[in-house]
Amino acid sequence: SEGENLHFTGVPVFAPEHFCRVTLAEPLKSKQLNKALDQLSEEGAVQVFRPMYGSEQILGVVGVLQFEVVQFRIEHEYNVKVRFTRLPYGAARWIFSDDSKAMEDFVRAQSSVICYDQHEQKAILLEDLWKLKFLNERYPKITYSSTSEKV
Repeated sequence: SEGENLHFTGVPVFAPEHFCRVTLAEPLKSKQLNKALDQLSEEGAVQVFRPMYGSEQILGVVGVLQFEVVQFRIEHEYNVKVRFTRLPYGAARWIFSDDSKAMEDFVRAQSSVICYDQHEQKAILLEDLWKLKFLNERYPKITYSSTSEKV
């Protein structure tokens, strides 16, 4: 209503449901690949995740056909040959906690599936939503969000 201050946080980024590892066919083209992934993630065509440990890049999409579109664009618009390897995850959730010790313990215990999105927000990759239910019960001080916005 009139006189109220509105705060627009931007368009939320929703959790992808399909994931793949992207590998360069020509390792000397890593700068071009990074540029392509930055551009495509800014457009919202793909979400890029970086595992907590390692330098690989994981792509996340909502619909599996997006992988074909993204691969085509990388190869034709940026002249970079890539291979996509499907990963067994079916969900991602951004993780938050006001309790730094609880977050530290959680990240340590789940380090193999913790990653950072393109904005350096922590997220966890999950095989299915049953795993989310299990984690929610085991780590009640962690908040799991299907968008990158902290609620």
